[in-house]
Amino acid sequence: MKRKIAMLLVSATLAIALLGGGVYAYFSDTESSTGNQFTAGSLDLVFGGSGSSSMVLNNLAPGNSGASSLQLDNNGNIAGTLTMTASNVVDGEGTNWEPETNTAPPGDLSANVDIVVFVDANGNGIYDDGVGNDLWSGKLNTLPSVNVNCGSLAGAGSTHIGIYWSIATSVGNDIMGDTTSFDVTFTLQQP
Repeated sequence: MKRKIAMLLVSATLAIALLGGGVYAYFSDTESSTGNQFTAGSLDLVFGGSGSSSMVLNNLAPGNSGASSLQLDNNGNIAGTLTMTASNVVDGEGTNWEPETNTAPPGDLSANVDIVVFVDANGNGIYDDGVGNDLWSGKLNTLPSVNVNCGSLAGAGSTHIGIYWSIATSVGNDIMGDTTSFDVTFTLQQP
């Protein structure tokens, strides 16, 4: 009897082992993904084209007007928001050949120059009034020291930001010889 019990135990153990081994008999397959990595994108704002990074206008007179634009390139590979900020607007008296005719303060050129900052969609440096690309307008001496939003600039993209300027004919000798200098800073930031 002990022998029969022992045999039953061995048979039961063998049956359980075979049954358990059968659970692991299903198909299986394994794949590995190797070489995974993350790479951060970049923003790289540079002045592009063959133009200068500044505007220098000389021999201005009442009634003159014109426009100029700067090409800005994003040499990076992600889009950013382009903004413009003006600073350091400084007026100087320069050389007066004749006395000024009113009581305006010396060096008042910036108060008599109207400007429009615009997106130069054609990149031709010509202001197309009424096209709807105006970003800011006012007197030169009120250029904003806060960010003016110039729109989005795609990775590997370009844009042209222009400044249209005009001097009223009524200013007379008040601006003769005056100078104005100012700085403009462009910033490209991930939105």
